[in-house]
Amino acid sequence: MDTILPDTFWPFLAAFATCFGAPTFQNFCSVVAGWVHCLGRHTVTAVALASGGLERRDVSSFHRFFARAQWTLDRLGLVIFRLVVQQLSADQPVRAALDDTLARKTGKCISLASMHHDPLWGRRHNGSYADVRIMPTWGGGRVRRMVITSA
Repeated sequence: MDTILPDTFWPFLAAFATCFGAPTFQNFCSVVAGWVHCLGRHTVTAVALASGGLERRDVSSFHRFFARAQWTLDRLGLVIFRLVVQQLSADQPVRAALDDTLARKTGKCISLASMHHDPLWGRRHNGSYADVRIMPTWGGGRVRRMVITSA
């Protein structure tokens, strides 16, 4: 790989090789290199420019990495989780947290968006606080998983 990342970064990237096919993994490495070196807004085009990858391929290959490449965030998240756990000492407990906050996005192109009950938004009080009705809100309900460590 001829990217602009230091040699010490490659063992970290190699952990993600199982998440991608060979050509997609090369694009992933270029995206990571561009993300690290990008100044300003991290748009796909800016990341492609910062990676130096536009000398070898068209910017559309970077867009296809996010739009059509065969990889999932779940597998990527599992690799990140394993990397975090490897850095913890054996006697340190692993605590996890879940966040199911509703992402309030609108538009017909937002995947998995529908009406959800969000207890933090859309409350309507009818006279007293004892009679609180939670109004459904449009958005995407995704659960985020986090590992909590003490540094």
